[in-house]
Amino acid sequence: MIKDNHSKKIAERFTSLLDKIHDLDSKQMNTLPEINEAFKSFLGISSNFANVISKVDLIKLLRTNMLLDANKLTIAAKLIFEEGKYFEKNGDAQAAFYRYERAFTLIFVVFFQNLDCDIHNYKEFADEIVETLTEYEIEDRDSFKVAQYFGFTGNYATAEDCIFQLLNNTNDKETYKAEAIKFYEDLLNKTDDELKNGDLSRDEATSSLEEIKNNF
Repeated sequence: MIKDNHSKKIAERFTSLLDKIHDLDSKQMNTLPEINEAFKSFLGISSNFANVISKVDLIKLLRTNMLLDANKLTIAAKLIFEEGKYFEKNGDAQAAFYRYERAFTLIFVVFFQNLDCDIHNYKEFADEIVETLTEYEIEDRDSFKVAQYFGFTGNYATAEDCIFQLLNNTNDKETYKAEAIKFYEDLLNKTDDELKNGDLSRDEATSSLEEIKNNF
């Protein structure tokens, strides 16, 4: 109960903080100092440190009692994403993309590991990060992670679109063919209702799996 109350308070504080950041943004003010203070307040690190440390080490840092912490991962992802929006608005696409990709790496872990998260609207945050990132040209590995993300969130038809787009464009077809086959084999373990809710029928999934095996 103590842990739940503590997590709830963190979630409420973070929601209020985001409201403040968005208000500054709407007034065309610099949001970076507020974001940096949020990093220090919620995560105990500076924004600069969160952006220069390797992604692997940053994920390791965002743990509680040696366990991955979905709240910390989500907070860091959202703050880094907000930085990206600031840089994009101010014409620095490179700095923006760097942060969008980093934010996606963090939020992806929450879904990949199926972690419990108390941050309000964290799924909407993730959708926004993915939508923004995919406006850019991204590496094959991130493209496959995007497909996995849509799979984790039950958007199977969208995941399928991402997989076929990747297979048609990658120079490493063997690697991603194997990844795609495993994805569909896992998908076919789901119930008919689960597939239908993801806008994909079992027949469609089976047909796609055969197409991947035979044509790529």
